[in-house]
Order: sequence, then C-alpha cells, then structure tokens
Amino acid sequence: MASSRRRFLTLAGATSVGVTVVSFLKAFYANIARGQEPRGTGFGRRMTNFSRFQWSPTNAPEASTRTDDIWFINPSVGWAVNSNGQIIKTRNGGVNWEEQFQDSDTYLRCVSFANPLKGWVGTLTAGKRLYSTTDGGQNWKLIDNILPEFAPSAICGLSVVNESVVYASGTNFPNRPPGMVKTVDGGATWTAWDMSEYATLLVDNYFIKAFPKNKMSSPRVPPFRRNAYQFLD
Repeated sequence: MASSRRRFLTLAGATSVGVTVVSFLKAFYANIARGQEPRGTGFGRRMTNFSRFQWSPTNAPEASTRTDDIWFINPSVGWAVNSNGQIIKTRNGGVNWEEQFQDSDTYLRCVSFANPLKGWVGTLTAGKRLYSTTDGGQNWKLIDNILPEFAPSAICGLSVVNESVVYASGTNFPNRPPGMVKTVDGGATWTAWDMSEYATLLVDNYFIKAFPKNKMSSPRVPPFRRNAYQFLD
C-alpha cells in the first residue's frame, strides 16, 4: 500500500477527467470567494461516469516519501515534484514523464506555472526554498536569496494568478511562524508578511485575482469555511 501511494497513475481518457475536476474546482472556489456555500457544482453526478476509466502505472519515479504536488498547464503538459528532489514533466497527458531536475538533499513541496514557460517550485529545505524557470523547466534557478527577511522558512503552497503576480505560503511545521510572500513583477522582487494572527499552520493558498493590499478579513468568511481567510481589495 505504501509503495502504491508513491507511484503515478494515469487514466485512459484522462483529458475528460481533468476537465471535469478542474471545472468543479473552479466552481467550488468561485463560490467560496463570493461567500457562498459551494453547492450546485454537479461534481457528484459527474463522478458517476468515472467507472469506465482505467488506471495504469506510468514511468514516473517512485518517491522516497511521496509525490507532493502536480500542475498541468493544459491537458497534455504538466509537472510534478516529490520528496526525492525531482521535478518531472509530461508532454502527453501523464502517460510518460521525464526528469528535468534533481537535488536529493531537497524536499520539493509545490509547483505552479503561469504559462508553458514560466513557473516556480517551492521546497521545505532551508536555503533552497524557491526555484524558478523561464524555459518550461529545462533550467531551474534557485532564487532563495531574493526572498525577504520575513518570508516563511519553507514554501508549502503556490498560487500563480498571472505571469506577474504570485503568492506563496508556509509552513506546515507547528514550531515555525506562518507567513506569506508575494511578487507583482514576475518574481524579480518579493514582499513578505506574518500570518500568525490567522493561522498556526499555513500549507496552501489560492487566489482568483491579484489584490493590491495585504489586508486580511475573517468576517466575510462563511461559517462552513471558518479556517479560511480572504484578502480585501
């Protein structure tokens, strides 16, 4: 069982599944952003059609602990990161994977792209918290040194709004202060702020638009999402 969790599987007809899941997630988060309970997405009804799909293993490497994140920019092209410090890429919808990067001393935690060329990878490893690429992952650049003083000690989650605006959050370590960083110039510079007032653990974040102010609000958050907060414009 443990080994199976570390392996990548693909679905025959995975494009249809991916579109269904993505459309559900968009509706789910859009409702939350509007302060509405996430009903009426129809996801349960669509799931009933998944029985005709067959799972099969891919050539993706097995991770020592787990593969932590995956990101697809379109139905064919995607990336994944794992605890072995590997960044892998597929060009055919997950059927085959190729390694683009490996640092066995780094735990890669999250990945996200703004377009087929520009992306970021966050890690749990001190001194190597954030990597970036501008060529689709052929080359990865360590940019930990440009993160500000109060940036989280690990980057557990990434939310890429567009090519200019990116949010990152951390950490999942209870003995470290939670925080966030943000860039509005495509990663050239970053600003950071503490999130201790709102959370003890901060694993992931999700933004549907770029907000100009780093202000948090809890009254707008509906009761079914009491552990969620939103930025005010």
